[in-house]
Amino acid sequence: MGAKQFLEEKALNLIVSNPVILKCIRKTKKLWKRFFIMLIISLTYSILCAFTIIIFGFRIYSFKINLDPSSVNLINIVLSTVLFALDITFIILAIAFKMQINGNGYKTRIIDELYKDFGLQKVYGQFFSKYIQNEDLKNFSINVISQISRDEDYGTTFKDFFNSKPIAINENEDNSFKFTYKGKSLLFFAKVPKKFTHYETIFLDTKGGRVTRKVVDYVSNAIVYLENDKYGPEFNGIKVRPYGANNKDAYQTESVDFNKKFSINVRNSDLRGPKFLSPKFIDHLNNIDVTNINVIGVNRDIYADWFYHDSFDCYYEVCSMELAKFDSVEALQKEIVDKVGSDFYLFEHLFECIKTLY
Repeated sequence: MGAKQFLEEKALNLIVSNPVILKCIRKTKKLWKRFFIMLIISLTYSILCAFTIIIFGFRIYSFKINLDPSSVNLINIVLSTVLFALDITFIILAIAFKMQINGNGYKTRIIDELYKDFGLQKVYGQFFSKYIQNEDLKNFSINVISQISRDEDYGTTFKDFFNSKPIAINENEDNSFKFTYKGKSLLFFAKVPKKFTHYETIFLDTKGGRVTRKVVDYVSNAIVYLENDKYGPEFNGIKVRPYGANNKDAYQTESVDFNKKFSINVRNSDLRGPKFLSPKFIDHLNNIDVTNINVIGVNRDIYADWFYHDSFDCYYEVCSMELAKFDSVEALQKEIVDKVGSDFYLFEHLFECIKTLY
């Protein structure tokens, strides 16, 4: 059985074994169905309203029906008002059904039930035991602070934050994975994504006023920390970055490929360079994917961090549920499968960067 099939089976079992979840799905599906019916009826009345006015006018013109202009206007007004009133009525009903979906707490109730008796956490644990193939990686556990995915509005500007890219710290405020690797503590977590909003000028109107548009930037950040008793305090601040050195005095390894792809923030004469960048570590980094990796370094512990920027999408905390769609068993199953799979994918992506340092 493949990893995806395994997750699909576990997610399905988690859903169908819980009558509360199934009830919420049925009610949500019924409300969505009513919502779309109201929208279709509303659209139909809108078309009828326009069509009636056009046809009525065409018949008067084509057959030269002699009607008093005031009568024509009155008929048009009555027909338009009736159809428009019906149109508005069904729009209001559609909005009411949509508000019921959002306001009845079905999403929150489903999420609560997924975590009940550590149900979702057990799916993560079962997937780890079966598919994370590393005999030195043990004692997996999850610390859940928030079950529901969230983002936070950030005060500073997007460019200031993204250029500085501070090292993430988890003071028991973010969901996390915990392991041991070769007897050392290993911690992985994704910070609550930061949302930056600003308005930019598109053009100036004829009166000199500014026409602006809203621009949103999301920054997602994840990090893995490995307990360090290998590198002394003098290694704190060492950073390997996935782009070539632009400083002539920067330390260069014997690997031309590595020097093109990576840089380290020490000078050629600094012995920390060859001590940290062992031949084994250099060869490993040359052969792995480092997409969106920001730094591999030492900050008391060994760490690797990851940053992702997008205007529409972001990466939420591990083991937190967004539930963009939950009106069917299949939709909810996909949400769970995608989340568990993406969390472990990002963990392995970061862990791959540091595992050869021990």
